[in-house]
Amino acid sequence: MAQHSWTFSLTAIVALLAFASPHAVAAAKTDPTKVLLVKRQYGKAAKALADAAQAGDVKAQFQLAGLYRLGLGVDPDRAKAIFWYRKAAAQGDAKSARVLERMTVAVPPTEKKLALRNGESGSGTSATTGAAPTQLPGRSAPAQDWLSLAAARDLAPAVAALLQAAPDKASLALSAAAEANRPASAAAAVAAGADSSVTVKGRETALSLAVRPGREQLLASLLSPAATAKLTPVAAADAFDAAARVCNATALQALAAAHLRMEGTSTQAAIDVVKNCTAPETLLALLDPALLAVTDPEGRNSLWHAARSGSESALAWLLAARVDPLSPDPAGFTSAHAAALGANAGSLALILKAAPQPGPSKDGVTPLMLAAASGCTDCLAQLLATGEDVNAKDEAGNTALMYAVRTRQTEAIRALLKAGANDGSRNENGDTPAKLFARLRKP
Repeated sequence: MAQHSWTFSLTAIVALLAFASPHAVAAAKTDPTKVLLVKRQYGKAAKALADAAQAGDVKAQFQLAGLYRLGLGVDPDRAKAIFWYRKAAAQGDAKSARVLERMTVAVPPTEKKLALRNGESGSGTSATTGAAPTQLPGRSAPAQDWLSLAAARDLAPAVAALLQAAPDKASLALSAAAEANRPASAAAAVAAGADSSVTVKGRETALSLAVRPGREQLLASLLSPAATAKLTPVAAADAFDAAARVCNATALQALAAAHLRMEGTSTQAAIDVVKNCTAPETLLALLDPALLAVTDPEGRNSLWHAARSGSESALAWLLAARVDPLSPDPAGFTSAHAAALGANAGSLALILKAAPQPGPSKDGVTPLMLAAASGCTDCLAQLLATGEDVNAKDEAGNTALMYAVRTRQTEAIRALLKAGANDGSRNENGDTPAKLFARLRKP
């Protein structure tokens, strides 16, 4: 197993501390974040980088990933490091792609390590006897070890030769080749009968690994007719999801062009694109239109997520693609509810243009109530302009004014009162807005 995840690589540390050079000090004068890194104030730097990384700054994403990887200014967190490296790699950052590769790929041991292991186990020449490092032990390693090693090193002729003697090990070879990003060995394994559905250590499929940035040749090997002939629909759907999560447009295009079978299953690729990618509309255009309306386990489609996150470009694209803005989740909440709850006035305007009267949820909650709860006065104005009843009640008798009072949205309270909200209305508990307000003021 490669030891890349938490080893404090000298190269990585030097890359982060290089800001302390005279040239870096001069450059830092124009960049507050660099000043913090120069002074080795990594905690403050991490906070500044987090804001920039969230805004899509590739350099900040790479640097923040490095801090999480090395535990500088933050607690070491491998998952967060991989998350930000993937974000940066998805935007074309080659350095992030290389580090990500080292962190996530396990390379089988070399011949020397295999020899030493067997020597220490009591067979063959022991490492403690002074034998030459290249001398193999008396007992040879299992055939699958050598096959995995050959595949991981992309020794395609050796892989092909070994598979001639053991064709039933083709899936093992493909698993090792996919994990180490070795396209020639993968092609040899496919030629011997392996298919792209093979799992790697019981987690991802070979095809799902191949959709990561920088693995275009591997992906081409795994999308050949021979490789996809036995591909299961579930594995095909997983590959679309994986490509969407890392925002890999090239991979999505290749998967779409392969016309993979996904009968009886579905993929949340459109939802993943909306939630994870900085230019979602570009990637959405690569997907089959049928995938745009697919819902997540909570029954919410890509349009709902675009409205909730405030991704107006994705929302506009999906509306133009005729995704239904009134498609409800199981509780009856639509994209208008999502935009109002997220206080995304721009998104709500697009939705109301396509569907002027969204209606309440199953328990009577209106978008106006959620806009009041989020304090979005622009949203309130838009919804009131469509004719929403300012005094409408949900199943529990709560009005939009009560929602605003409960979340202490002062400006929303003023706007609703100005629009004619009844401050004497009572819910099923007998509470009025004034009574709720008085209760909330108590310590």
